[in-house]
Amino acid sequence: MGVSYSALREKDEIRLLRIEPGTGSAQVKCSLVHARLRESPTYDAVSYMWGLDNGPGSTKTTLLAIDGGRTMEVQENLGNALRYLRLRDKARVLWVDAICINQADPTERGHQVAQMGMIYSQATTVRVWLGLPDELSLKAFRFLENPGTIRRMKEGIIELDGWEAVASLCKREYWDRLWIIQELVLAARIEIHCGVRVLSWELFSNALFALEAGLQAFACVLTPFRAGAIIARVVDSAAMKICRQRRAHTESGPVTELASLLSLLWIHKDAKCVDIRDKVFGMHSFAPECCRLCVPVDYTCSAYTLCRRLLEHD
Repeated sequence: MGVSYSALREKDEIRLLRIEPGTGSAQVKCSLVHARLRESPTYDAVSYMWGLDNGPGSTKTTLLAIDGGRTMEVQENLGNALRYLRLRDKARVLWVDAICINQADPTERGHQVAQMGMIYSQATTVRVWLGLPDELSLKAFRFLENPGTIRRMKEGIIELDGWEAVASLCKREYWDRLWIIQELVLAARIEIHCGVRVLSWELFSNALFALEAGLQAFACVLTPFRAGAIIARVVDSAAMKICRQRRAHTESGPVTELASLLSLLWIHKDAKCVDIRDKVFGMHSFAPECCRLCVPVDYTCSAYTLCRRLLEHD
């Protein structure tokens, strides 16, 4: 039997997913509870990629036990994330869009998506799920966790094997998602998960910025060699772009003049999403109030109607 969602009646009401303790391959057991954002509930938000395994429309799924005797089918990548994110000895409370939003109700979906900026900014921690580990990801985590990595970089010592592993991590499909722009830029705190390994955002981004800072000094000797190609794969990656956007957002303070929705659409034209309408809705949190009011998040409207509203407003 599938999940039966109870209605969200308050404007700032959300559902949270309470995951019971568990380990290994045991089925994930969880329950849904209601909360109001104005009451500052304690939860972590999950940032992950839908359809990671076989792309959009993937048939690989896993079953969760939810609210007692009910089950819910989710894509395998999310199922893996919840297995690794659950705690061994106590429950963990998460916000997960695919589960906490009734995806079959376009009205609720639109209302909740319009609140996602607030949901991610109020989360205690945003937990990035990059997927299952491989040899390169394990190597990248060890390299980035090493306190000597940045120091050696500043001294001009380039450890190619370590940076090649980081380049592979930065090229994972997760980083191309449009939705992670607001999920990560607005987060108060971020931790990156790949299997059982966990890395703070500060360690990850500081290493990438150190590499970028050293690029100009090393460019004249690196360009013809393998090192130049490896470094370029990191500093030109979507992951690096997110690091820059997050730093700019946190350092700029209040912004008096925001880019229009149409401008944001152009700036992030390469970001990927399954529903073409999310190209607009995924930018709502960064748009001026006039854009949000004239082009509301509304999944009952067609892509054609949405484009017309966008052009008429701009």
